[in-house]
Amino acid sequence: GNIIHLMHNRNLMTLIEKQKELTEELHNKHQEITQYKESIRSFLRSSPTRKIGLLFYKNRQFVFGNQSAHELITINVNAQAGHPLSKAIKSVARDVERYNSPQTLFSRNAEDEKIVVIGIPNLEKNNVIILVSYPEISDILKKQVDLLKDPSDWDYLLYLETTKSGQLINQLVPGNGEVLLNFKINLLKLALSKKALLLEVPQDDVLQTVEIIHHISMRNSLHTLDLQAPEKTSEVAVQLFGINPIFGQTTKKPLLEKLHETGTLLIKNVHFLSIETQSYLAEFIRYGFYHIFRSDQTTTSNARIIVSTDQDLSILVQNKKFSNELYQELNKTALIMPSLLTLSQEEISQLAQGFSQQAIKTDAYENFLELTDRDTNRLTSKGTVSLFELKNMVQKLLIQKSKRHNIYQEVKFDPAYQVSDPELIEAARLGKQALRDPQIMHLLWNKFKSQNKIATFLGVNRSSVNRRCKEYKIIKND
Repeated sequence: GNIIHLMHNRNLMTLIEKQKELTEELHNKHQEITQYKESIRSFLRSSPTRKIGLLFYKNRQFVFGNQSAHELITINVNAQAGHPLSKAIKSVARDVERYNSPQTLFSRNAEDEKIVVIGIPNLEKNNVIILVSYPEISDILKKQVDLLKDPSDWDYLLYLETTKSGQLINQLVPGNGEVLLNFKINLLKLALSKKALLLEVPQDDVLQTVEIIHHISMRNSLHTLDLQAPEKTSEVAVQLFGINPIFGQTTKKPLLEKLHETGTLLIKNVHFLSIETQSYLAEFIRYGFYHIFRSDQTTTSNARIIVSTDQDLSILVQNKKFSNELYQELNKTALIMPSLLTLSQEEISQLAQGFSQQAIKTDAYENFLELTDRDTNRLTSKGTVSLFELKNMVQKLLIQKSKRHNIYQEVKFDPAYQVSDPELIEAARLGKQALRDPQIMHLLWNKFKSQNKIATFLGVNRSSVNRRCKEYKIIKND
């Protein structure tokens, strides 16, 4: 009825806008259903073989009580004190003894599967009973649902803990305090959408956040426009939208045409666009089509637009230095990252501990490298403002600790620690071994388009990269 009314009143532009909104809503629902199915499958895989491991803790020693405990915990809890699962089990046991009440904690076993650890006091035998099992839906929700700003977001909490998309976001932000948890849920919601997005995050975190969103959106091409100064000669407008042939011929396709169907466009420092270019961009975001620059010709595209800025756009709009139309469109879907300076000491500590666990791949030495309260206080006192900066500081601190304990050569730090692009993580971990895999080499070429950059990324000689590129017919032989 609304559509017929709009057609009778010849309001075609409103009709196009409504159609675009419906298409985006349909896409979002489809993505949600996909996440829901993946989440349920993760529980179905473990339900037919539901196991509950039983351990007893007394006199600072653990005794396995059944076969399931051995199958779920494949490490020696008493000997491998530095392993994260050993720490979790010991922490639960000690808290039960201290408070004489049941305690619950989540961890991961040696196969990186999520495990729930439950401790129960056994007053008759003067020991602690430890139960370990794969978590159920209720276990995951019960743990964090009270931290949600909107209780109806419980399904996204489930996706964060059980889907590949959730794993990527938890890798980016390894903290589960109230503020960070709600930020991660907003990030997941917006990543599953296809709407234009305004990022209000520290500059150092823009690219790694966009790479996660781009990967979750299942798009193939990510193009970045890094604006360093105000646009003066419409060069960015021509790059984005093409140009009317009257004003000059160009052999390059406009970016919005190149990125149609499969692409994401990141515009860093969007406030540097000219007002005229901003108007063209606002039209595209609102209706899903764009005008060729200085032409009446229109073209459709579903390239996803993500923009970032370190300026307060509302003030720029008031001062007539930014398009109100573009601001209104961008403001509909903005991702605002909470300042690390305003987080509680507990949340900062969780973040730092999470980054520490990501960096170290040698469980045997985690005890020596564990971050103390003093370490996290030092990190907080430095006034860290970005995840990227905090991550670097944690890595430097761990390296210092390993050298102090004379174990730097033995400790294996994850070579992909600084890599945020999900597609490049495996290649980074393979290092020079990646040269032997044609598929990975094609991926690296598509990402870098440069033999020098590939060589630097893998830590090998350019000649080795050149030889493999010729062998796999990535480049032509001379």
